[in-house]
Amino acid sequence: MGKRGPQPLPAIDRFAPKTRRSDNGCIEWTGARLPTGYGLFSLDGRMQRAHRVSYELSFGPIPDGLHILHSCDNPPCVNVDHLFLGTHADNTADKVAKMRHARKLTVAQVEMIRCSDDTDASLGRQLGVARSTISLIREGKHWGWL
Repeated sequence: MGKRGPQPLPAIDRFAPKTRRSDNGCIEWTGARLPTGYGLFSLDGRMQRAHRVSYELSFGPIPDGLHILHSCDNPPCVNVDHLFLGTHADNTADKVAKMRHARKLTVAQVEMIRCSDDTDASLGRQLGVARSTISLIREGKHWGWL
């Protein structure tokens, strides 16, 4: 009879140690992450997004064509109480409703950004864009041709 090495840990036993509870009720992924903040977890021989794995570990397979959306808008969150199923259209509608969608600025708005003494964060809130977008415009890295 041949020797058997240690058996791999079940997914849930590998998953849980890579999380921590935050003050806002999120359970945040502490393992590998994409630049967008979404966690990565190896399951069934391939890397998958941690929030999707969390959902599947709790509720079973995700139906084809559906996404896992965050009610908390926190990409590293894997708390199943903050995750829900939705279509691509649901995800887009959620982004628009929460002002997280890409928004085009006008030439006049870009000129106003460059002349304003307001903070990047303040201008970002006013115009519905990220603070980093304002910063990149002021540095000439976005809209540099103008």
